[in-house]
Amino acid sequence: MVSADVILSGQHVFTGLQDEPIKAAIAIKDNKIIKIGSKEDIMSFIGEQTKVYDIEEGLIIPGFHDFHMHIMMGSILQKDSAKLFDADSEEDAAKIVAEFAATRPNDEWIFGVGWDHTNWKNKVLPHRTTLDKYICDRPVLLFNAEVHYAWINSKAMEMIQLTKDTPDPEYGEIGKDENGELTGLLFEQAIGYASEHAYKLPKEKRVNLFQGFLNETKRLGITSVNDLYGAKIAPNPLDDLEIFKEFEREGLLTTRIHFSPELKMDLAAAKELQKIISQTSSLFLD
Repeated sequence: MVSADVILSGQHVFTGLQDEPIKAAIAIKDNKIIKIGSKEDIMSFIGEQTKVYDIEEGLIIPGFHDFHMHIMMGSILQKDSAKLFDADSEEDAAKIVAEFAATRPNDEWIFGVGWDHTNWKNKVLPHRTTLDKYICDRPVLLFNAEVHYAWINSKAMEMIQLTKDTPDPEYGEIGKDENGELTGLLFEQAIGYASEHAYKLPKEKRVNLFQGFLNETKRLGITSVNDLYGAKIAPNPLDDLEIFKEFEREGLLTTRIHFSPELKMDLAAAKELQKIISQTSSLFLD
């Protein structure tokens, strides 16, 4: 008889095979469920190294899997940015960002997320000059509610050396007015012009952000995620991979991470990535 690594039992186990939780026990081997049955049925799977947990009245359910995530980017926007969802105008959004920036005097870049001009009174896309009135000494990067375009100030344009002669990237556009002058808007992959600079955060900060991410997934019952790896908005995703691997080595990686690299008719980069992550048991290439 195979010995399980872990056995869980409880009064309320939801398997998805019944409409309601049932009294049951679960045998797990190599991170896979090998049998679900009564406590008596599962006892035969107990070996010398088996860890046995009785959850009693607690609820046992399968973990959730989130297929579409940008781990570090999402962590920054969730934990380290001004929230602009309730702003009712361009001016209001800029004021909220300025108030947030005042609480982060040492941050090189100021981040924000959630502005939506379609909810504003005049429903007009914003302009860099409005941000400049409130923050002119530090670069600002503000994602809209859909996170598919961004609003930056003139200081950010100066930092990233963005000019009206900078070419539009593939699948992206740099916002310009009727005179060809920059508006401070970046659409789709044009955001990468700013984010590749803005996301170069100190390792200590990225470690803290990642720990915050793991705390949230654990709290919400999310046991595995797909990180859409290799997006152009990230400066060097391999830096983040090293952090993930450090957490794994220290036994702190509480969520499985699957990578979905960008493929462009060439599997070489994906194969190289697979080689890098093959040493880590909770990181996977999809």
